[in-house]
Amino acid sequence: WSVSTTGSKRDRNPPGSASWLTGVLFALVGLLMLFVAQSSASEPITIAVLPFGFLDTSSEPRDQRAEHEARLELLSQELHQLLAEGDRFEVVPFKNDCLPEDSDCIIENARKADIDLLLAGAIHKGSSMLIAMWAGAFETKSGERLFFRELSLRGDTDEAWLRGARSLVEDLKEAPLAFGQ
Repeated sequence: WSVSTTGSKRDRNPPGSASWLTGVLFALVGLLMLFVAQSSASEPITIAVLPFGFLDTSSEPRDQRAEHEARLELLSQELHQLLAEGDRFEVVPFKNDCLPEDSDCIIENARKADIDLLLAGAIHKGSSMLIAMWAGAFETKSGERLFFRELSLRGDTDEAWLRGARSLVEDLKEAPLAFGQ
């Protein structure tokens, strides 16, 4: 490689010079950073939300089954919507043809459907002011529970149930989920 020191075609950075090597080094570092950024942007976790159970032991005289069924549907819609926001989770449909109490069957079917995580839960109404929500997220490959929350809902209203859903999803999105351990 020759270096010309005359005329307008002067090459100040021939291969092997410090400036040329610095440029190559910067290019390699840039490519490495791009590779690391792409590899750390992992695929979202696929999650399916099972219908939440409901138990009313409040002994209130008025039949509220229709209201509670509507609230369970509202809760399900809110959980689906909130989990779909952001890039951590991909909410996927799951057709469960197992009996509700057969958790082994449910997890096996979710695993076959390539779902990473199942969210299941229940609500217990002890009175109009004592309402508990329990929720757990289960890894389908191992069947292990990776996340659990127990929440107290303040009142038997749509807004109280929606606040519970928001709190639950916020906690789940921030939870360290240790898959395969």
